[in-house]
Amino acid sequence: TIVSIFFRFKMLSNGEPVIGILMTIDDGTDWARAITSHEEVVQQLLRTSWEEIRELASSGTLPELLTYMEEELRGSDIEIRGYLARDRVLAIEAAALSS
Repeated sequence: TIVSIFFRFKMLSNGEPVIGILMTIDDGTDWARAITSHEEVVQQLLRTSWEEIRELASSGTLPELLTYMEEELRGSDIEIRGYLARDRVLAIEAAALSS
């Protein structure tokens, strides 16, 4: 379950958006902080294509979507795959919201 989620966004000099995600997740037995900027994970969580993300970024409306999705995704069940460090930080390589 996503306990908290924060998106960070910036535009590179070539106009390409970069989105980082920091989440606290809890599986009922323990918690971990999860981080990623992997495009496929970002697309999955934002429920849109990278082309649409580019368009939203260039139009200036991406920050509004990110704020909305932070609220929308809190409490959602998520399946993730990644690498868990000893300090309970999980580097996500794949994610899917549970139905």
